[in-house]
Amino acid sequence: MNSFSEFNPCPIDNFTHINETSIIADTINWARISGTFIADSSYQYIAIGNFFDDQHTDTIHIRDSDTTIQNAAYYYIDNVCVSEDSLECLIINNVNDFKEKIKLIIYPNPFNDKLTFENESDESLEITIYDFLFRKIINQKFSHEVLLNTLLFEKGIYLYEVKNKMGIIKNGKVVKL
Repeated sequence: MNSFSEFNPCPIDNFTHINETSIIADTINWARISGTFIADSSYQYIAIGNFFDDQHTDTIHIRDSDTTIQNAAYYYIDNVCVSEDSLECLIINNVNDFKEKIKLIIYPNPFNDKLTFENESDESLEITIYDFLFRKIINQKFSHEVLLNTLLFEKGIYLYEVKNKMGIIKNGKVVKL
């Protein structure tokens, strides 16, 4: 509820809501780290960064063109969405350069006990389905088609995310009747 500053530093408590376990060493290309956090109160501020002490932080040294080790660490951050409606962020963050190349068919929607994802290409994909609180329900790899048994799903709205090796190619929502 209070902003962090030199006099009120952000706590280093070895805890994060969204955590990337690998070091991003590519100094040229962008890497996608994504996740969702649903606040438990009406907060005014957000903190993005490393919340682990030195013992819990992995590092690598990258030499610059002068072959001296720089004593700095940083990532550039782009496309952070803060919204009262989490579905808005799914729509805003759906950067989809692969949409035209990969044809994905999802049916039926709404669904009852089965949900099918068809991929018209030979590319290997990964489907993840989340409940409305963004808890992961299903995560499965497939190539041409996957038939998901949804008999045990509760009635309601579910979010899906389909990835290829480059990142998210499609996301959206499906409804269980």
